[in-house]
Amino acid sequence: MERQVLKQEAKNLLNNNFLFFFLLFLPAFVIQLCSVSNGTYDYLVNNFQYKIAESTSFGFSIITSFLITSAGLVCIDAFRNKVKFEKAIPQAFKIFDKGQYFIALILITILEIVYVFLWTLLLVVPGVIKSIAYSQAFYIYRDHIDNGNQITYLQAITESRKLMDGHKMDYFVMELSFIGWMFLIPITAGIAAIWVLPYYQLTFCNFYKKLVEDNPLSEDTQN
Repeated sequence: MERQVLKQEAKNLLNNNFLFFFLLFLPAFVIQLCSVSNGTYDYLVNNFQYKIAESTSFGFSIITSFLITSAGLVCIDAFRNKVKFEKAIPQAFKIFDKGQYFIALILITILEIVYVFLWTLLLVVPGVIKSIAYSQAFYIYRDHIDNGNQITYLQAITESRKLMDGHKMDYFVMELSFIGWMFLIPITAGIAAIWVLPYYQLTFCNFYKKLVEDNPLSEDTQN
């Protein structure tokens, strides 16, 4: 994987269709803004209200994560030339197109958390390595479902682990390459996220797209 090529392709796609991607990620931005506002309010409430506000903030974070993952499905399809760059906001909720998508995201995420936690009990590093190894599981599941192949959540996680063999360091280094961009977000009071978040997501969706092109997904998912 050539990191600079992946990032440049992501930049080109984003810059050529900025309004579309801005609107695609807008629901996630709005929810995240609500979460930040809720966190500010925490300082003004008593202890009981604080616990309620803290739970609400956690809920906002989960919704934001779901919306970003949903936008990721569109990003992958954009690299595959399957997207018309119009009606971006409805596409932001692609995760709800099929009940299987939404349920799979929840259950695969839970399984990943459990597995990574168990590995982390040994040492932190194995936990980090496994979290990277499992990172493509949901996208793999979605592709199988769209191709008419039945697959279990555990099979998706296993296939992700196999797909990431030899590419975990590529993924980790690419994560590190965005540290400077992530620092820019608080410096600009969050304004930079309007460009940085789509850029980040597009880069990693391009990473997945290239992985699958070089290592086609298995069609034998019944055994």
